[in-house]
Amino acid sequence: MCIHCLNLRIVCFTYVFNGIGFFLGNFISFGRFASPVPTFYRAVKNDSVEGIEPEYYLLMTLNCLLWLLYSMPFIHPGSILVSTANGIGLVIHLAYLIIFIIYAKDNKQRACLVFLHMVGLVSGLVIGLADDVVVRTGLVGALAIGFGTMTYLPLLSGVLRACREESVEHMPFRVALISILNDLCWIIYASLGFDVCLLFTYCFGILIGVLQLLLHCVHSGDDKKLATDVVPVQLPEIDTGDDKKPCTAEVDP
Repeated sequence: MCIHCLNLRIVCFTYVFNGIGFFLGNFISFGRFASPVPTFYRAVKNDSVEGIEPEYYLLMTLNCLLWLLYSMPFIHPGSILVSTANGIGLVIHLAYLIIFIIYAKDNKQRACLVFLHMVGLVSGLVIGLADDVVVRTGLVGALAIGFGTMTYLPLLSGVLRACREESVEHMPFRVALISILNDLCWIIYASLGFDVCLLFTYCFGILIGVLQLLLHCVHSGDDKKLATDVVPVQLPEIDTGDDKKPCTAEVDP
């Protein structure tokens, strides 16, 4: 009887933990996917996507598509959290690309369309040519690891720039925090199921996130000091015959 009660408690705990992980993981992933919304809102408002580079969003679209494909029952069964989170991400990033295609003024529109056709072709080839489940899982997992890792390259570029300039002005703290929480959630999920593909990708991502937070701890105070640290300087008095007080100005030290 005691063993039966213990097993029941373990099962209940597992369901509760999976439920919390499901909602928390989807919520944090949604926060990461939705972080560019203000950028595209301004693009729609200004009727222009000038200054928006589509490469990152194309990469994220392919990343979400591959993880969604990876989580399908005929490739890697039992990955419901992966499928829901990346399904939401795929819809959001497709919306970003549609906005870009509508408002872009150059040949990048065609590049986006060609890319989307190539994504469909590659996905069809992977599914059609690989008959064995293990082979399909390995192929799609390897592609997902590759593109998942590539999505962190812009963040790594921001880390290198912050180190070079000794400033975190171009590396928002909010984005870094959401990214590290997202990566931590996926690492816990991948560790419970021992999913090597997810574990490798998000371990790489969390290393970059930790570097971002460390740089914020080191340089955020310097940015505030540069923004507020101004001193008044007395300008030389000019004799114009009028009774005027000497003027002053504020300059950076």
